Amino acid sequence: MVSLEGVRGVALGLPEATERAAYGMPCFRVRDKIFAVYREEWHGLACLVSPEDKLALPQEDPETFSVPEHYRNSSMVVVDLARIDKEHLTELLTEAWRLRAPNRLRERFDAG
Repeated sequence: MVSLEGVRGVALGLPEATERAAYGMPCFRVRDKIFAVYREEWHGLACLVSPEDKLALPQEDPETFSVPEHYRNSSMVVVDLARIDKEHLTELLTEAWRLRAPNRLRERFDAG
């Protein structure tokens, strides 16, 4: 189980990541582009994923990953934070960040 503070620790540890609320929800951004949104009512995290992962994750583990109606036309899946460990969440948030980060920033990050 990962808390909102755990999400913050991972998300804000990524280069140039910031947190700014939208509609009263904590949103994690890179250069003002959202890559994850905490949804308190679901104790979940809407996380940006590739089109392939948007289809695969809910099929592989429907108790952990879902695509509620609100996110049907987006590139987000909702992660049940009570069912995921920090390591897997770190992988998801890092990939979400990579999908939103500008090329040069992502290249610097990948170069280590």
